[in-house]
Amino acid sequence: MSARPAAAVIAFFSALTLVLTIPLSTHPASRALDLGADTRLFLWTLAWDVHALLEHPFSLFQANIFFPHPDTLAYSEHLLGNALLGAPWLVATDNPLLALNAVLLISCVGAGAGAYFLARRIGIGVAGALAAGVVFAFAPPRFFRLGQLHLASVLWMPLCLAFLHRYAGGGSLRHLLAACVFFTLQALCGGQLGLFLLLASVAFLLYAHVFGILRPRGKILVHLAIAGALLGVGNTPFLLPYLRVQHDAGLRRSLDEAREWSPNAASFLASPTHLQRAVLSLVPRLERRILEGARAYLFPGYLTLLLAVFSMRRERAASPPLEREQPPPSPRWLVLLDAALVVTALATVVLVATGGVRWHIGSLTISARGPGRSAWIFLALFVLRLAVARRTAFGFREPCHRFIHQVRAQLESRMGLAAGFYFLLVLLSLWISLGPPFGLYSAFHRLVPGFDFIRVPSRFTLLTLLGLSVLAGLGLDRWLARRPANYRTVLASAGIAMLVVEFASFPLPAPSYPLTLPPIDEWIAEKAQTTGPFAIVELPVPDPRDPARAARWHSTYMLHSRAHWQKLVNGYSGFTPPEQDALFRKLVNFPDEASLEALEQLEVSYAVMHRGAYRDEEWEGVQARLGLFGQRLRLEATKGEDRAYFLTRRKRTPTDRGS
Repeated sequence: MSARPAAAVIAFFSALTLVLTIPLSTHPASRALDLGADTRLFLWTLAWDVHALLEHPFSLFQANIFFPHPDTLAYSEHLLGNALLGAPWLVATDNPLLALNAVLLISCVGAGAGAYFLARRIGIGVAGALAAGVVFAFAPPRFFRLGQLHLASVLWMPLCLAFLHRYAGGGSLRHLLAACVFFTLQALCGGQLGLFLLLASVAFLLYAHVFGILRPRGKILVHLAIAGALLGVGNTPFLLPYLRVQHDAGLRRSLDEAREWSPNAASFLASPTHLQRAVLSLVPRLERRILEGARAYLFPGYLTLLLAVFSMRRERAASPPLEREQPPPSPRWLVLLDAALVVTALATVVLVATGGVRWHIGSLTISARGPGRSAWIFLALFVLRLAVARRTAFGFREPCHRFIHQVRAQLESRMGLAAGFYFLLVLLSLWISLGPPFGLYSAFHRLVPGFDFIRVPSRFTLLTLLGLSVLAGLGLDRWLARRPANYRTVLASAGIAMLVVEFASFPLPAPSYPLTLPPIDEWIAEKAQTTGPFAIVELPVPDPRDPARAARWHSTYMLHSRAHWQKLVNGYSGFTPPEQDALFRKLVNFPDEASLEALEQLEVSYAVMHRGAYRDEEWEGVQARLGLFGQRLRLEATKGEDRAYFLTRRKRTPTDRGS
């Protein structure tokens, strides 16, 4: 694509973004899509990333929260790719909210332009490609995740797949390396997005190989080795901290959590767009059940589904079956041996995926706890097969070839092989997104490294939406081809406009979000400049059994710490180490002997108390206890209602040291 058409496409999606994101686009420095703890986490993460990149880039993951634990940035998404996009805005204005909103708006423009480029790469016309971009950028399953920064920035995903298509269709190593670069950029924006794109990329390469459309220039194995090395160099430094945290602190998501967060049926009909609300309002009982009971907004839109279905209509006759030379029939004993190989292989995969099975048939119980026995049986049968009939073709090879050819013929006659991949991607990703109750998610959770970092299965619908956007673009392209040539431009404009209208939900609920730094945090910054770095705890520390209040105040302390970047005992993230949770329980009653002892052992220097965060009855108890520990708490600063106490070290006696 030349520069002028590319600029026109970017301008088109920029204009749509400005309209569909009002008031976020008109007040990016003062509005936020959500005022909760997660937004404060994203704001803090962007600010920390930029600070670390400028001051100490090799200590990026040694964030200032959850002191004294290491690699605390890895307790959630590091968002470095988003920080690179937001850094110019943050450095210029020192406003993390402006940086956050700039990244979100760029993600909409980039998602639309990226999907357009992907659609054009696989042969879809300009109108269909624009429709694909509109669907991927603004359909509810992606657009209403804008408040989740680690899932919003999907702009590199279609570009990576576009270059994989180019590589498969006669491209060279440079096209594969370009795909690797875009993959790395996507992974830097969010590890979960990187995993989604990795699955899609591997699936595409396997698809292209199986259906015979993987025909690059050069040696494929050499290219894949070089690409793998590049991906390792670019991604391993950002993966290792997560592996360390997973090993040392137990950061992983269980299948029980995934079951709890799996989408319900209402989710696939839920959307806060004006059109969907109007449609559902025709049946008030259904409207309440869907909009109040849905766990996510996963409805992709009526027109999206209609166009996707239109893309599946048969356009030409299926290709005739391949004439293959039939091998001589195998002996019956060899057919039985091959069948036993297939059965034991399938049994091994099922047992690995499910973790074991237990079936009750009447009074008979059949159980298998693990795949070990079936794997050994498969290995023994495989060795026997090689020993007695190594030169004889596998008995099920011909049926497999016929099945593959039938699937290829159907895809080729309906949507073409390039777009056919996205039909299969829709089916696969939608199945995974249904969660553990439907099996495939559980299998991937046990078999694929990285799946145990994911708590919400419905996030895989981002891949579903990408597939639907390509199919919808193809559907519009084919519908226009059946219309008179002199009406196509008008009809194309009308079709794209209808998509925009269906997705419209502006003005978005984006209230004002004031970002003010308390004077006490500015005092901490001045103190650190004169004395050097130190560790602090901000109080109150809410009881961890009150997660909403705990998230609110810990995330607030984190965001305010951008004034000084001193080490914080406090922290809010996707994960809290058990040791820190136990410490928080002690700090609920600060000051008392247990809390002071714990802070002294950690060599925490200051306790900062925020009167406005205490309930009245809590503050009365705090004041009473402060008088009892005056020897160990020295008041050093009072700023408004906030106070900073220096924790004097209690002198240790021989008895203390020996206990």
